[in-house]
Amino acid sequence: EEEEEEEEEEEAKASGKKDRQRKKMQKLMNRALDGGDVSNGGEEDEEDLGHKGLKALYVKWSSKCDDLVNSGGFQNFVTGVIILAGIMVALQSDMNTTRLLGPQLDVIDQIILIIFSVEVVLKFFAEEFEPWNFFTSRWNIFDFAVVAGSLISTIPAVGGPTAVLTMMRLLRLLRVLKLVKSLPQLQVIVTALIMGLNSIGYIAVILVLFYYVFAILGMILFAENDPWQFGTLHIALITLFRCSTLEDWTDVMYTNMYGCDV
Repeated sequence: EEEEEEEEEEEAKASGKKDRQRKKMQKLMNRALDGGDVSNGGEEDEEDLGHKGLKALYVKWSSKCDDLVNSGGFQNFVTGVIILAGIMVALQSDMNTTRLLGPQLDVIDQIILIIFSVEVVLKFFAEEFEPWNFFTSRWNIFDFAVVAGSLISTIPAVGGPTAVLTMMRLLRLLRVLKLVKSLPQLQVIVTALIMGLNSIGYIAVILVLFYYVFAILGMILFAENDPWQFGTLHIALITLFRCSTLEDWTDVMYTNMYGCDV
């Protein structure tokens, strides 16, 4: 048993030595790829130590940013800001409210924009040395587009007052859609609907064929009795759509029951 224990200890020491050598070689390779000096066998000079310290500090703050943006408190705070942004859209759409509280609403709107901008910046930092991973999420792309568009719309040179005002109203409205991302259950439903758009397209093709066949059938059966609603193909299609939505469908029924005077 003692011999077996000694052999296990020796194997553990050898394995640890191999790991240290592998890490050292990997470190040397990384330094060589970065254009650093490897003549000293991997011993770090003061400049490298300073660089490593800055890198470690950046990684530390990136980790804190990641913990912050993924924390429940921060997400609840952003959800509350999104709800406030939705309320702001309604208030800024009312002329009387805008006339009375215009400056105050503008200040709150700028604060909301700053909060959303800080959220995007924190998410960038949370990706450490690969900030482009931020764009791997479609929701992050949506957030970035809304924030970037909002910041651009604040530049007077982008367009005339009317164009800027219209863009700002549209972007304020898009902020409300950020609520979908903040609620996981709602996000799952919306994602499933988006993924099913291809199937919905095929269903639309089937519906078009369905309407087309029955529009021609309606022309064959009712064109002589009701030329006003089944006299041509496009009018017959509109009539069928009208009956599908139950919009005065009884008029179509009574006209074809008792005849049309047109």
